[in-house]
Amino acid sequence: MKNGDTIRVRQAHHFRSIKTYTYTPEDAPMDTLEELQALLEEIGRTAESDAEINIHLPPVAYEGELVLNRLAVNLYGSLDRTVFQ
Repeated sequence: MKNGDTIRVRQAHHFRSIKTYTYTPEDAPMDTLEELQALLEEIGRTAESDAEINIHLPPVAYEGELVLNRLAVNLYGSLDRTVFQ
């Protein structure tokens, strides 16, 4: 390169839409682990595989095992303490 040469730089942006689903205790029952598991199974059957899923949990203590089969979710606990045992 010599002084005065011009460099041109290009950048391409590709955007795609991602569906976002948000559930709160007012939207669906999730006071027990069984209710939460049923909600997750329903979401797994109906939501797109690349959807963003946000679940805001109530302030309860869940006891037992929660299974997330090929389902990516964001679980948000309550400020009043959501507990998994």
